[in-house]
Amino acid sequence: MKKWLAQIKQNPLPYLAMKLAMIALLVALQFNWAYANNFWSDITTRVIAAVVAGGVLTIAYSRLFVAALAKLTGLDTQALLSKASLVHLPLLIPFLAAAFPDKAKMLIVLALGGFAVLVAVLYIIPREKEIKQHMMANASFFLMLFAIAAALGARKLFIPQPSMDTVNWVMPWLNYIKQHGFAAYGDTFTNYAPIYTYMLGIGSLLPLTDLEIIKYISIAFDFMAAWYIYRIIQLRYPASSIMPALAFTSFLFLPTVLINSSFWGQCDIIYVAFSLAALYYLMLADTRRNNLFAMVLYAVALSVKLQAMLIAPLFAIAWFKRDVRLTDFLLIPGVYIVLMVPCLIAGRDFMDVLLVYFNIVDNNPVLTANSPNVYQLVGDNFIFNTAGVMVAFGVQAILIFASVWKLKNKPLGLDITVHLAFLITLTMPFLLPRMHERYFLLAECIALLFAFYNPRYFYMPLVLGFISFFTYTEFLFAKVFIPFHWLTLAVLALILIVGKTLLHKLDDGNLQ
Repeated sequence: MKKWLAQIKQNPLPYLAMKLAMIALLVALQFNWAYANNFWSDITTRVIAAVVAGGVLTIAYSRLFVAALAKLTGLDTQALLSKASLVHLPLLIPFLAAAFPDKAKMLIVLALGGFAVLVAVLYIIPREKEIKQHMMANASFFLMLFAIAAALGARKLFIPQPSMDTVNWVMPWLNYIKQHGFAAYGDTFTNYAPIYTYMLGIGSLLPLTDLEIIKYISIAFDFMAAWYIYRIIQLRYPASSIMPALAFTSFLFLPTVLINSSFWGQCDIIYVAFSLAALYYLMLADTRRNNLFAMVLYAVALSVKLQAMLIAPLFAIAWFKRDVRLTDFLLIPGVYIVLMVPCLIAGRDFMDVLLVYFNIVDNNPVLTANSPNVYQLVGDNFIFNTAGVMVAFGVQAILIFASVWKLKNKPLGLDITVHLAFLITLTMPFLLPRMHERYFLLAECIALLFAFYNPRYFYMPLVLGFISFFTYTEFLFAKVFIPFHWLTLAVLALILIVGKTLLHKLDDGNLQ
C-alpha cells in the first residue's frame, strides 16, 4: 500500500486517468441499463438520470481520492471519511424517485430529509482545516447537483396539473402561435409583452405538450434565479463556505417558487430572475461595465413584466450614488423597443405594443387581488386608486433621499444594498393598489438573500413565504385558511423590522 501511494505521489496522472476511465465506464454501464429498461420516458427523467448517475459515481470516487490524500499528508481523517459516506445516500434518492414514479412523492420527502443529513455531517463532525476546505468545496458542488436533480423531480410531479390561468389564457396564446406561426405576432392575441410570447413560439417547436412548454419555460428561469441567488451569497462568504450552495438549494424549494412556476404555470420567475441578475451586477463591483450590464438586465426584466418596477427605487439610489448614469436609464425603453421588432415586422401596430402595460393596468378592476397589502384593511375605496400610487412613491422617495443622505460620500455596501432591496420590494407591493398575491415573489427571493446576509433574521423568508402561500390558496384552491387582514398585519410587522434594522445600520455607520 505504501509503495503504491508513493508511486501516486510521484506521478499522479496515471491514477487520475484510471479514476476518470472507471467513472466513464460505470456511467456508460448505468446509462446502458437505463436505456434497456425504457428509462428514457421523458426529458425530465433523462436530465435527472444524467445528473444523479454522474453525481453518485463521481462522489464515490472522490471519497477514494480524499482517502489517498489523507495517507499522503498524514492527516487523521479516517473518522471523518467513515461518517461522511452518509452524504452519498441522499444522492441516490432522486434516482430512485425517477425509477419508481409510483413512490416518487415519498422519495422526494426523503430527499428533502437528506439535506438535513448533509448539513449535520458537514457542520457537526470535527475536521482539520486543510481537509475542511476540500470537503466543503466538494460538498457545495454535490449539494447543488443533488438540489438540481431533486428540484427537477419535485417540479415534474406538478407539470401535468393545469391551472385556471394556463387553461384560460396561456394555452390559447400558445395554440394561436401554433396555428398562425410568425404571423401571429402581428395580431393582438395576448396582453403580455412580446418577449414571453417569443419564448412560447420557440417552445411550440419542441415535441412537448402545451402544459410542458408553458411550465418548462418558467422552470428554466427557476434555475437562472437560483444561480444568481448563489452568486450574490458568494459575495458575502469565503470561497470555501457552503452557504452559497445552501442558499441555491433553499431557493429551489421555496414553496411559492415551486408553486408559481411548475403548478400554477405563471411566468413571474422570469422577471424575478433578470432582476436578481441585475442586482448581482450592481453589487459586484463599481465598474462601468458591470453597471451597464446591470441596467441592460433590469431593462430586460421590465420588458418581461412591469412588476420589475417594484425594485426600481434601488436603481434610483444607485444613480444618486453615481453608480449608474442618468443616460443609462435610456436602456430601458431602448431594450423594449428592440424586443418589439419581431412584432413590428409581423405587422403589429407600434403604439399597441408600446402601450401594452397601460392596457393591463386599466383592465384590473380591484384595488387588491388577494395581495396582503394595505388595501385589505381599507377595502375597494377607489379614492385610493390615485392616492395609493402617490403614497407608495412618496414613501419610496423618502427612503431614497434618506439613504443617500445617510450614505453621503460612502459607497453602497453589499449588506446595505440587500437591506434596501428587501425593504423596497416589501413596501412597493404593500402600498401600491391593483397588486396580485404573486407580486411579492421578488420580495420573497430577496428575503432569502437578507437571511443569509443577516443570519439572525433567518425567519424572514420563512414568514414571508408562509404569508404568500396562504394568499395563493384562495385563487388556486378556493379556500381561505387565514383572514387576509392578519396576513397584511404580518407583512407590516416585517416591514417595520427591516426598516428598523436598516436605520440602525445607517446610524451606526455599519455600511459594509
